[in-house]
Amino acid sequence: MPKTHSRSSTLSSEIEFFSCSVNVNNGILIKLTEICTSVKAMELAIDSRSINFVFIDQARKYNTILELDNYNSIWDV
Repeated sequence: MPKTHSRSSTLSSEIEFFSCSVNVNNGILIKLTEICTSVKAMELAIDSRSINFVFIDQARKYNTILELDNYNSIWDV
C-alpha cells in the first residue's frame, strides 16, 4: 500500500501556463490557483452560465483568461 504524503500549501512546480475547461469542479480550480504559485497565465474555456464568481476573483492575478460562451459546441462538430 502506498504511503500517504502530507499535503503541501504550495506546489513546487515550474508550470507557467495552464489551459483547461471549466467543466470541472470549480473548487479544484480555485485550490489550484491558491497553491500553484508558478502559473503566470491561464486559458480557460468557460460556459458563462455556470461560472463561479469566487473563481473569477481568484483568477484576476493571471495574465490571460479566455471566455467562450457555450464552449461545448466547439467539441460537437
